[in-house]
Amino acid sequence: MNLSQANLPAPAAPSSGGGSAACGWLPGWSIVAAVLTVVLLAGAGVWRLAASEWVETTAYWEQHLSSAANAQVKLIEAWLGERRGDAEVIAGFPSVVELLRPAAEPSEGAQRDLAMHVAEVLGHPLRAYGYSAVAVWDRTGRAVAQVERAQAPALDLADTVAATLNGGSFRVHRVRSAERWWLVFVRPVFAGGDEQAPALGAVTLVMDLERSLLALLVAGQESTRTGQTILVDREAENIVFLWPVRGRNGLMVQVPSETERLAARHALAGEERFGEFIDYRAVPVLAATRRIKALGWGLVAKIDRDEAVAGFRDEIRQLVIAGTLVVLAFAGFVLAWSRRQRAHVLSAELARERAVLAAREPYRLLSEYATDVVLFLSPAGRVLEVNRAAELAYGHERAQLLQLNVSDLRAEAARATLPNQLRQAAEGPAVFETVHRRRDGSAFPVEVSAVGADIAGQRVILSVIRDVTERKRAEAEVRQLNEELEERVRQRTAELEAVNQEIEAFCYSVSHDLRAPLRHIEGFIRILSEDYGAQLPAEAQHYLARVSSGSARMTELIQGLLVLSRVGRAELKIRPVDLGALAHGAIDELRAAAGERPIEFVTNELPTVTGDATLLRQLFDNLIANAIKFTRPVAAARIEVGTATHNDKAVFYVRDNGVGFDGRYADKLFRVFQRLHRQDEFEGSGIGLSIVKRIVEKHGGRIWAESTPEQGATFYFTLGKATS
Repeated sequence: MNLSQANLPAPAAPSSGGGSAACGWLPGWSIVAAVLTVVLLAGAGVWRLAASEWVETTAYWEQHLSSAANAQVKLIEAWLGERRGDAEVIAGFPSVVELLRPAAEPSEGAQRDLAMHVAEVLGHPLRAYGYSAVAVWDRTGRAVAQVERAQAPALDLADTVAATLNGGSFRVHRVRSAERWWLVFVRPVFAGGDEQAPALGAVTLVMDLERSLLALLVAGQESTRTGQTILVDREAENIVFLWPVRGRNGLMVQVPSETERLAARHALAGEERFGEFIDYRAVPVLAATRRIKALGWGLVAKIDRDEAVAGFRDEIRQLVIAGTLVVLAFAGFVLAWSRRQRAHVLSAELARERAVLAAREPYRLLSEYATDVVLFLSPAGRVLEVNRAAELAYGHERAQLLQLNVSDLRAEAARATLPNQLRQAAEGPAVFETVHRRRDGSAFPVEVSAVGADIAGQRVILSVIRDVTERKRAEAEVRQLNEELEERVRQRTAELEAVNQEIEAFCYSVSHDLRAPLRHIEGFIRILSEDYGAQLPAEAQHYLARVSSGSARMTELIQGLLVLSRVGRAELKIRPVDLGALAHGAIDELRAAAGERPIEFVTNELPTVTGDATLLRQLFDNLIANAIKFTRPVAAARIEVGTATHNDKAVFYVRDNGVGFDGRYADKLFRVFQRLHRQDEFEGSGIGLSIVKRIVEKHGGRIWAESTPEQGATFYFTLGKATS
């Protein structure tokens, strides 16, 4: 953008008026006194102006460097936020969690296929966001899936991953390898997103420090000769100045941290200051210091003091010269009025030129620093001014662009919406997406942020245009991945449902077909006992009793399988259910079956929910019967039914003070035929708790147990589909 020839209006410079003066001859001593007076007044004026100019100079650099430092800190923090977002997205992928989740019976082939799939998933951020390597680590420090570029470093990140797993949060590490510095972003992976649980492993993303963060820093460097923004960090007893460092080779330099007046010390101490310091060259500088909390690093925006005050020195020099000229002019009051008038005109011209340059300074900065396309448009869309990025984006030179209307820069299909969008932008801020085209005819998607403004009385539209080709491509890839994932989930769900239906049908068929032979066995045993029992020896009668007991147990098991199958196939009949009434009904029936045993039943207030009343009654029957059975050895049995809150959700429980069990085997309780006690200790089929689990799951909830041997047991369950 050639601001000296810009088409935008500049503010009018202040006008200067002429004046006249008359003087006559004065006595010699009066002239001397007058000259001395003028000298004193001029000196005082120069001193005051110099003091004011110094204050303005330091205020300007304080504002300028502080703004630059704040902008760079925000830019870096936003950049770090993107990296953290990338790590959290990868750590949340179901395939990554599944790969790290310990399997009961892991299949080598399945694990290998899953690792290959995860590697394919990791390839997207590697290609799209410029990472050198992306990897998934398990808790042992082993990389279970990783992708990397050809020039990726050979980094040993096991200790880095272990430190992050112990800390349990997203961390950034600076690692050196092969004479280069690398940034390593580590994010723990948690099952189900529960960050309170132990981490399953971690995700690491590796970036070249010089080509990523420092390249981002270079884009915002000062255009002045010595202006510079530097990242600083501690390393042992030294302060590390990270590239770019003027006048030095390599990526960084180190300076002892005890060096006095070093701006970097204040930056690392978290002090937001501006003042005069020294830098890594021991050169006096004006600097603003900031701290980047997410990294623990400091940031110093600085300029050499000599360059910063060069303008001030020039101004002082000019003021001294001007004062001298005023004194000489007054002493030589005999000079012609025309010469003095000419001096006023020149002074006014100088002021006007400075005003014009000051008004165009923002445009110059915009031209040099903006990476997005910037267009200044008339309300009708005519191009008034452009920046350098526009020339590069469209392939037109500035002079050619100034002959165009913004519609000429749009793809044919996108021109219909232009009038309405220009009107919206003229009335207020507007953000929209459209399609632009280059000089060669190729089209590319853009995001436009436009707003109307008045510049020197002329209405213009400032339009900032960003090429979003890469973003659109990334969005398309994400959509495709999501569609593929959803299709795989649908296929796996259908397969699982088919398998479950086959298993339930098999259980029902087997249990139904086995009941008839068992009835025959029981009938013949009864006939033998009644008709020939007296003739049989005691040993034969004992064998008949054992056969009868085994047949009865088999009948009980088959009956349990039938119940389990019916529960699995039953359709829920949802209606309001009073859980308190169900629990009391179950207790009343089971209390009678318990006989004379002293059992204390405690029923806390239970809510009314929506669910299947028959299944929920069977749930309470099984849990309370289970509690009665396992409190038999206890002299004063106590069984409590109630509700509690767990993770802000309603949880129901049945608690007893019976024999309990080893909590490490709690998951076995809910498997079919799984028992933690011998049959001769406590009878049972091993199916009752499986039925309870099936009922809870049909209601969308979950069930778990907590216990300590000889301390009783508590069974907790939720009802996801049942609502209070």
